[in-house]
Amino acid sequence: MHYISGDIEGMSGFGHPGVSNDEILRAHLLAAAEGMHDAGETFIRLRTWHGRPELPDYVEIVRGNRTEDFDLPGLTGDFAGLGLVGFHGLPPDHAFGHAYRFTHMVLNGRKIGEITIQALLAGTRGVPTVLLAGSRGAVEEVLAVAPEAVTVCTREGREGDEGEMSAKVLDEIRIAAADAVHSAGKIPPPVLPDRFLFEVPMRDERAAEIAERLPNFHVRRDRVTVSVETPDFPTCYRFLLKCFDCCDEARDR
Repeated sequence: MHYISGDIEGMSGFGHPGVSNDEILRAHLLAAAEGMHDAGETFIRLRTWHGRPELPDYVEIVRGNRTEDFDLPGLTGDFAGLGLVGFHGLPPDHAFGHAYRFTHMVLNGRKIGEITIQALLAGTRGVPTVLLAGSRGAVEEVLAVAPEAVTVCTREGREGDEGEMSAKVLDEIRIAAADAVHSAGKIPPPVLPDRFLFEVPMRDERAAEIAERLPNFHVRRDRVTVSVETPDFPTCYRFLLKCFDCCDEARDR
């Protein structure tokens, strides 16, 4: 079994007029699923952040639950690998860049985005990240945490409109996805550090003030960044989900 997590801002053709986001999403996710299936995979679980594309019967689409598992619902240690499709880099260098509701996060002094979170979350369950198809910044980020993952650079990602959806990129995704399946057992889960210092620059000071109620935090001198220090990554992830709640509360006040 393999798991695909799908975003959209890092897909070829995104931001170009004339092709719908639904079309772009389906084409890229279908390419990854077909590549895995061609390599012998018979069951793929897909968590997509944007819509419910029509995909073959061997693909099961699941939804996240923010109170439990927002990113990778249903990912267990039984899966042979995680594929990340359509992911993007971080601002200010990359168009459409973001990290969930924030510009970025910082883990042990390194600026990270959604890719690192998902790769490490999968790693805590013994699942390696075997595939990344996304913008150049996304490729750079995944190789920092999963250096043996098979990668496809779908776009430079520095401009909002970088041209039409690319048939060549879709072919490359199919080939890479098949290679990722053939690499089963050869790509290890990421090595987890002994300790994590996880920092989240909140949207504004109000959200950071609300986060002061969270356990085991501190607010830095800029009055916006909240953090947690812990020996295990799941604590970092729970802290991140609580930061989402703080943003909601700040918005609703």
